[in-house]
Amino acid sequence: MRVDALLKTLCLAKTRSQAHRGCEAGCISINGKKAKPSAEVRVGDVVEIRYPRKVTAVEILAVPAG
Repeated sequence: MRVDALLKTLCLAKTRSQAHRGCEAGCISINGKKAKPSAEVRVGDVVEIRYPRKVTAVEILAVPAG
């Protein structure tokens, strides 16, 4: 699943376009590397989201369907 769609599905971003802009700004990383919006997320990956006042890291245990 694409990282921008995953963030929307997990309610870590309000919209997919907001997640897309976060990736473009360099605020989203997968396993420590900056992620493009189309980057595929797999089980075991760690997705890190840098918000203005906090950092959230999420380990992917299962990729949601749709």
